[in-house]
Amino acid sequence: MVDGNSDLQSLIRRAKVFNPDLFNDLPAELYQVLVEANCSKRQLNDAELIQFSAHSSLPPEQLLALRSLVEPCVREARSALASQHPELFIAGGALASPERAEACWRDCENFFRVVIYAVAAARPRFSDQPSIDALNELYGRMGVPTQGLAYALSQLSANSRAAFESLYDHSPVTTLLQDSFDNLRELLFGGSVKS
Repeated sequence: MVDGNSDLQSLIRRAKVFNPDLFNDLPAELYQVLVEANCSKRQLNDAELIQFSAHSSLPPEQLLALRSLVEPCVREARSALASQHPELFIAGGALASPERAEACWRDCENFFRVVIYAVAAARPRFSDQPSIDALNELYGRMGVPTQGLAYALSQLSANSRAAFESLYDHSPVTTLLQDSFDNLRELLFGGSVKS
């Protein structure tokens, strides 16, 4: 008989949005920065973004600006989800409890965090299907409203691109940003996601 708690713990360990193994051919110091930042679930700091900029030839000010968009873009996605899917937030809805809603926004912040890792490293593919399949299984067990999450992620992608392009028009960072979000959405939700 399988212990349900150990099975869940195993699933949690396998459920990853970011797979550092996909970046192990970067210079050792940059790879280590990504591993440590991801373990701490933190954004890259100014010095680290400048290091990545030197490696990827992306303008450092654009990487710094992209990081500054996380909070306002998550806030906009939250507002859009509440407007488009109010049923999620009323009594009995999957995001009615403040704890569940906050977990959803933490997920969105984490998605954006790893997208920024990918952009900084100029690698828009930052996860693998087995890790994302485990994440989807975990979401299923926890009753996460994946349609709402898919909508929020689509909004986050669109909002961040629009906000970034209002600052810098179209640049290689814009392309990497869009490709990174598209890859994540494809892995998480397949072709069923509409922007």
